[in-house]
Order: sequence, then structure tokens, then C-alpha cells
Amino acid sequence: MSHLLKDYLEHGLSDIIVIEHEDKEDTSGNQNERTWETVVARKDGKFVKVSVYELQKFGWAVGRDFSVKSIEEISDEQYQTLGQGKKIIDTESAREEIERREAEWLQRLELRDQLEKMAPKCPGCDSTMVARDGKFGPFWGCGNYPNCKSTTKMSAEAKKIYERV
Repeated sequence: MSHLLKDYLEHGLSDIIVIEHEDKEDTSGNQNERTWETVVARKDGKFVKVSVYELQKFGWAVGRDFSVKSIEEISDEQYQTLGQGKKIIDTESAREEIERREAEWLQRLELRDQLEKMAPKCPGCDSTMVARDGKFGPFWGCGNYPNCKSTTKMSAEAKKIYERV
């Protein structure tokens, strides 16, 4: 399954078949990842050939750029020929997996928000403490670190939430 499937679905594609795929990872610096992919698919009742580019940035400039480089209408026969011997990637199970991952991500965001609301004020400087992980497990550390190095133990309830995030 292409890791770009969700993007294709968001662009209204269906019956998606990957016909070309290339990944490249930078060998120096931040080791950004680049993906070029061409698919054939249905869009608005017509067949199309779509070429996309993705840049996944790491290091200090974390982020993601996704762009559609070209969309070309093709015939049913071209779709069949280009996709011959390849599998359609937007299966029901692939769509369900995307929905499951999104639900899981939303749950993690909710848990993170709950944890942030539980954060105590720092006993040293009165700023809000943040969840940290150390060799003895999770704890509250001052959000004003390194200017303030105060720490506090997490409650059992906060630890349970932290472990689920």
C-alpha cells in the first residue's frame, strides 16, 4: 500500500493503481525523504494518470510538502494497460486502516490535552510543568527549563494517560 493513499483519497481518486514509485533519502544533513509516484485512477467518473511529489523534512525544518505535479485524462484502455498486473491499493481494508489510524491519532491528541490540563504549577517558578520521561519513568518537569530545574512526581492517573499518549 502506498503511504500516499490518504492524499489520493482526499483528492477524489478511486480504483488507484501505483504504476511508478521512487523513494530517495538525502545522504547528508537532515536526511529528508523524497517520493515521486505516478498512479492511474478514477476521478469524477473519468480515468486519469496522476504524478505526485512528496518531501518529508526532518531535523530543524520538520514538515511535509505534497504536491500534484500533473493530472492527465486517459482512456479506459490506457488505464487497463498501465495497471495490468498491478493491484488496486484503495481496498476496503486499506480505507479501514486509514480510518483506524486517524481515530487512534485523535484519541492520542485528546489524551495529550487531558495530560496538559493535569499539569501542575512549578513549585520553583510558578510556570506550567510539562510531562517528561526519565530513567525512572514519567514525571513533571518545569516548562521553564533550563532556567528552572524543578521536578515533581506524576500521579498514578497522569502516568496512565502519559503511557497511552
